[in-house]
Amino acid sequence: NLLIACLFTGDLKEGLAYGAELRPLLDPPYWRALALYTLGCLEWEAGDEASARQDLKESERVAQESHNHERRITAQIQLAALDVLQGAYGTAERILRRALEEAEGWDDGLAMQVLAHEWLGVLALTRGEPERAIHELTIGLGVAEKIDPTEAVPLWRWLGLARELARSGSGRADLRRALQLSRAMGMRLEEGKTRAALSRIETSPESRRNESQRAQTILRECGAVRALAEIQGSERPSGT
Repeated sequence: NLLIACLFTGDLKEGLAYGAELRPLLDPPYWRALALYTLGCLEWEAGDEASARQDLKESERVAQESHNHERRITAQIQLAALDVLQGAYGTAERILRRALEEAEGWDDGLAMQVLAHEWLGVLALTRGEPERAIHELTIGLGVAEKIDPTEAVPLWRWLGLARELARSGSGRADLRRALQLSRAMGMRLEEGKTRAALSRIETSPESRRNESQRAQTILRECGAVRALAEIQGSERPSGT
């Protein structure tokens, strides 16, 4: 529960410290699979992709051996997310489509459906297909709002970026909604990511700079190395 809370609030440093203490104590397969999945997510956000992939694969293996379909599928989706960011689009899409098909097969699969639609949307956005991204993210939002408003926050953020890229509707309004929800729920990491997204669409140089500075402050406090590198990289002049 402490690991999950740290991931939720974005306290990556404390979460990784807890994880180091808990790792030798993990025994029952359900809790081991859940803890390894959460650790993998924390490591990924903290910029340690190799450790993240290793823990996510181990979570998938433990879940597979203990017939825990929920944990297995969730780990597979997160591994596919890593594939998306590494450019392995074909592999990622196959995994995500298969995971979505499985998740749609039972009543307890709603959270997994949300996660699969989120990353199918990110995949489409990364491929330069914003309309397809909007389609996937909108479906995911419809499912998320049935179960837990916190599940919807990253989808609003991605949807805002997709709409801005497609020039179809006000992506700014979606990003503002993500910002409002993340702040209200104490999702500090999501707030930082959303402010980073807002800095990309602001038309005023001063507004862009202010949002970027706020985002970097939050992401640095969270220890979110990956997201911090992304925003700093997007601001670096070409050729440097």
